[in-house]
Amino acid sequence: MDRSITVLVVDDEVAIAAWLADEIKVSHPDWEVLQAYDGFTAGEIVGASKPSVVLLDIRMPGVNGLDVCRRIKSRTDTKDIAVIAMTAYASEGVKDQMMGAGARSCFAKPLDINVVMAEVEAAISERP
Repeated sequence: MDRSITVLVVDDEVAIAAWLADEIKVSHPDWEVLQAYDGFTAGEIVGASKPSVVLLDIRMPGVNGLDVCRRIKSRTDTKDIAVIAMTAYASEGVKDQMMGAGARSCFAKPLDINVVMAEVEAAISERP
């Protein structure tokens, strides 16, 4: 199994994180898919695993997705990780904040899995 591609799914709603992880695993069984349910754990996993892509919920208790994205993009060892944001509270302001923090894209929930998968695949194909 080729584990050179790792995707981290971060969502405080465990069912959503599990669903996204399962969808990715079905489409790409050779990818490693990790899950985190809060921003603090996401930061630990990013630091340790350096995933290729982070699917990141914005609104989480404690460390929110905006802060996680800023931290990922501010470090030289993680700045090239593609961050794909997602939120149930989509607005232009929220999307602008995430894009300004370095997110590649921002999707509104409920998610269209085909669109999200296409974005993940594009981010993988364009990685440095």
